[in-house]
Amino acid sequence: MSSNGIAEHLQHVLSEENIVFEPVALQLIGRSANGSMRDALSLLDQAIAYGGDSVNEKEVRAMLG
Repeated sequence: MSSNGIAEHLQHVLSEENIVFEPVALQLIGRSANGSMRDALSLLDQAIAYGGDSVNEKEVRAMLG
């Protein structure tokens, strides 16, 4: 999958779950997943836990290193 496609799906998931996010953070996760939705969902789960039930660019960058 493309990183944009992954980011769009993650945006849908977070919207359904009423979790606050920054679109840039989802793009970062999409790129880091290297085309794997399973990896993207795993990274998203980590980002939610790391960010205290939100997903923002600063914390995703720190998480990804």
